[in-house]
Amino acid sequence: MAGRGKGDGFAMKLFHGTTAAGIDILRVNSRDGEGCPVLYLTDNLPYSLFYIRDRELDFVTCGVGQDGIVRYDEKIPGQLKLLYRGRAGYVYEVEASAEPGKVPGIWLCREAAKVTAVRYIPDVYEAIWAEIGRGTVEFLPYERLTPEQKAHNYAGAVDYLRRFPVNTAQEAFYRKYFPQAWEEAGKMPEIP
Repeated sequence: MAGRGKGDGFAMKLFHGTTAAGIDILRVNSRDGEGCPVLYLTDNLPYSLFYIRDRELDFVTCGVGQDGIVRYDEKIPGQLKLLYRGRAGYVYEVEASAEPGKVPGIWLCREAAKVTAVRYIPDVYEAIWAEIGRGTVEFLPYERLTPEQKAHNYAGAVDYLRRFPVNTAQEAFYRKYFPQAWEEAGKMPEIP
């Protein structure tokens, strides 16, 4: 087993954010890019907050820089508030052996992990703003995006819609917030 990405086999403190309550053991319920079973974790507590989300929508637009700071860029006006305000959830802490994922800040665990601590988050939006205040999260609101960044986001939405099937929650979201991208991607037009 790999730990800390160096093959040393040691367990490390990792976090998992979710809306699910009452978890004693985090199970390997997801699949990685190759289809292998995996439990996604992070070594970055603020980053785990962004995964207390609507899993059906699954719209996470942040990442961890080499400096360990989470960078959150809005793709639509008011996105942070829309997706996280009033959302409650939990950050579960585990000690587990894991390997680094392809995305910085993400660790892959191949076996179930016993929960060692739980933090209840009554409002994820407020918790994220607290982290912004501490400097552990950098926030780029939609209004401060350059025209080039907005064009890049639009192109990314079109590409995503062309390459991946969408569920009902994603369809409603993209139709409402990215209507031109929905149309350009060749998705079915809305039926009156």
